[in-house]
Amino acid sequence: MTTTDAPLVYNPYDATTNRNPFPVYARLRREAPVYRNEDLGFYALSKHDDVLAALHDTEVFCSRHGITLEPRSPLPLLLTMDPPEHTDMRSLISRGFTPRRVAAMEEQMRALSRKHLDRFRDAGT
Repeated sequence: MTTTDAPLVYNPYDATTNRNPFPVYARLRREAPVYRNEDLGFYALSKHDDVLAALHDTEVFCSRHGITLEPRSPLPLLLTMDPPEHTDMRSLISRGFTPRRVAAMEEQMRALSRKHLDRFRDAGT
């Protein structure tokens, strides 16, 4: 059986696929632009126009069920909200991230980043 005769399976956790995903992506675009993985319970869109359409059609395509295959957080996250909740929350949150406020947090964030990166370095990871 040739590679193209093999059943099309897209598993984002497969190490072989992750080393070089482009042949699988090409097959998805050719053979199953709206792909369903029954085992993992997700859909994947592989064509640019389809992805753009999905991004703008929040009635059909939603984020509220999660954006990853990993278990969801019990807390609401901005990334997993759909309009109008996303729009409302984003307008509230964005007030705290003006250029001036971000600049005021820079040194604190750099120190925190150094602390965590040093722990990884010291642990050898």
